[in-house]
Amino acid sequence: MMLFEFFIIIEPCEKVSNEIQRIKRESKTKFGYAKYVNSKPHITMIRVVADESFEEILKKELSLYSAWMKVFTVNINNFKIFESTNVIYLEHNREEIIALQKFLVEIFRKRLKFSKRLTPFITHPHITIAKPDDIDQFQRNWNYFKHQTYSASFGVNHLTVLKRKFNPDNSEKWDVAFKIELNSAK
Repeated sequence: MMLFEFFIIIEPCEKVSNEIQRIKRESKTKFGYAKYVNSKPHITMIRVVADESFEEILKKELSLYSAWMKVFTVNINNFKIFESTNVIYLEHNREEIIALQKFLVEIFRKRLKFSKRLTPFITHPHITIAKPDDIDQFQRNWNYFKHQTYSASFGVNHLTVLKRKFNPDNSEKWDVAFKIELNSAK
């Protein structure tokens, strides 16, 4: 049986995504390659491993519950770090994202019977800029970005589900499996 990874994310609008990719390129140009510097901007909601047949089940479940998932706005406000992991990221409002993530985790755990271990709750959703490998590169990167300002807003009207063949070395490319529209009724 072939396993796949499924990754549910929030994507910024094209304009904000392009701005964040420019920031990531700036980090790479000034301070060298770092983990996640080439990844597309996103906010992770859930990541699971399952067989390929799970895609149709997931699409059906998310479609069934999409009426309860409301459109909202993400406001980005400056750079922050996770000191324990040397991750530089963009801070944003988290209340609606955490509420949506809790809802998704509940679907996975109660309806789809995934264990807590397989559906961990992300306590601090964020948009990663870079994760430098060594402390010197991290310090130079952070010393630069902590003095920069960046703010933007984007509407979230859908979730994107990515899929790739499961490979422990993460060498497979992510493909868009499908998107789920959120409820725009106020």
